Amino acid sequence: MPSHDVQFDAPFTSWACSCGEGGEQRPGWPAGYQIVEHGVVTTAPLLPLLRESQLVTAMRLSVAASRPHSVAAVELLIGNGFWLHDRRVRTLLRGGWDAGRLTVRVDWTAVAQALGVVDEALRTIKWSQARPEWMADVLDAWSGMPDPETAIPLTESEASDVMLLRYATSIAGGMPVTLSNLGSHHLDPHDRELVMEAIQRIATNR
Repeated sequence: MPSHDVQFDAPFTSWACSCGEGGEQRPGWPAGYQIVEHGVVTTAPLLPLLRESQLVTAMRLSVAASRPHSVAAVELLIGNGFWLHDRRVRTLLRGGWDAGRLTVRVDWTAVAQALGVVDEALRTIKWSQARPEWMADVLDAWSGMPDPETAIPLTESEASDVMLLRYATSIAGGMPVTLSNLGSHHLDPHDRELVMEAIQRIATNR
């Protein structure tokens, strides 16, 4: 597997990668954005080829220094296993590099779109009498999203896996989800236990 070790200067105005690519900060295109884009582009051909063990390692590395809710969401997907092989979710993963090591993060906003959660939330808020001021920027961002290229509907054959993915998305990005569904027939016992473990991880801040 090729390696990309990105270095940047102290003011974070320029960067260079061991592969020979590099750049300087430009108006509207900060060096940080360029580094992220370089990671996404150079890892895109690799992501479909990753074995499960490689994907798990890269996903855990991406949240190694993150808050408990980010770790809990990733561990929920890993524990479930189904989504690690699903081509729809594979297209919603974004790669990068950390000191030459491959990282893979989940684009949770794209997952929420694929699940239809964004549209559901917008419809709920539209008919709500109270719209908190803090949600103004969020609503503007959601409303401006393009139609999702990937759709993950709730089907009978994948009901438990889809419900678990909804919980993971809620944990990672704050998208609304109904806790009463924990007791529904949609979640099988194994997935229900995984969700409860994820909630406990957040509650105990670990």
